Amino acid sequence: MPAATLRAPREDRNEIMESTRTLPMVGARDRATDESPARASRQAFYILQLAFTVAPIVAGLDKFFNVLVDWNQYLPGFVTRALGGNGHALNKHLLNSPIRVFTGLGLALALTIPAPAFAHGAHAKLEPAASLRQAMRGLWEDHVAWTRLVIVSIAADLPDREATTQRLLRNQQDIGDAVKPFYGDAAGERLTALLRAHIVGAAELLAAAKSGDAGKLETAKQAWYANADEVAGFLSAANPKGWPLTGMQSMMRTHLDLTLAEAVGHLQGRYAESVANYDKARAEILDMADMLTDGIVSQFPKRF
Repeated sequence: MPAATLRAPREDRNEIMESTRTLPMVGARDRATDESPARASRQAFYILQLAFTVAPIVAGLDKFFNVLVDWNQYLPGFVTRALGGNGHALNKHLLNSPIRVFTGLGLALALTIPAPAFAHGAHAKLEPAASLRQAMRGLWEDHVAWTRLVIVSIAADLPDREATTQRLLRNQQDIGDAVKPFYGDAAGERLTALLRAHIVGAAELLAAAKSGDAGKLETAKQAWYANADEVAGFLSAANPKGWPLTGMQSMMRTHLDLTLAEAVGHLQGRYAESVANYDKARAEILDMADMLTDGIVSQFPKRF
């Protein structure tokens, strides 16, 4: 993947451009878990496995010998009388005895198939592709969630604006880090830079909308959408088959359309409309996250 250089904005442009902490790559978190739930799950599974295998076999065999239970007592009286008191033979050979034995043997065979995840531990790991999908969805869901919080903070000049903005910027680093194992450090940092510029553009758009300056609003909007096309082009160049340019551009532009509608609605006091557009933005960004995951999995099949 090409690693073009992003032009750095001026330092005094906005406090949103302050540097953020560098996070560990996705998946490098503390993985310590308590083994006791896993052990208890395994024990419960094996107890049930033994019971449901042995019980029907023992019951079926006992019908041949009547050692544990007098099985004839469970036959209707008219059957026993019709057979001259020899209902045991019917019970033994034709009714439940063979069925129970074969049921037990069938269960024993079936339970040799690998047990479900809980039998091997309460914290069984996801398959690599499913794990990547989960992580990618979490990162992009954070993107729209923290964007909404920044919208609310800027609109109301809340004191948490700086902290919320920094958390949103950290998310762009997280997303860049997530692609580094596949495309390299330079590509990951380039994606982070493009996404940070995306956040800067959103902040400038919000400021223009809040001030009511139509000229600044249009200029900021054009720059914001140009950045979206740049993000789409950068990703498509990395994975043309998995992330075709038209598809990536459509995803990015829809993301911007919904976010802009959400922000303007909030600024103008149409709160229900703003919330509805946030829900749409969240659903759309999850689709984009899945598209990114599918593209990585198809491009690097040996790693999944």
